[in-house]
Amino acid sequence: LIGEIEEHPGYEERLLSGLKDRVWRSLCGFTHGGYVQVSWRMTEEEIISDFSEEHLVNLLITSCALSLQAYMAMARLSGNAGLANRIAEAHQEIFDYQEWHNQ
Repeated sequence: LIGEIEEHPGYEERLLSGLKDRVWRSLCGFTHGGYVQVSWRMTEEEIISDFSEEHLVNLLITSCALSLQAYMAMARLSGNAGLANRIAEAHQEIFDYQEWHNQ
């Protein structure tokens, strides 16, 4: 789907596929019980939830960035620039994008 979206004018920069390429393996590891789930649940003595606050924050940031890109793409493809702007503004307000983007 991303490839098809990026065939349209305005998506030549391949931002969606670039983001997907950077995060796909890790997100699959969280979602499907892969390596990430196993490695972050094992301690020397037991299997527990052992995610640090930094891990959780990074996962939320990445998930939010990916969803923002998807919503923006859908709004643009539907020809609704106003919706795309409102989505970007709401995302920035909710997630204080400028603060965590610079981390």
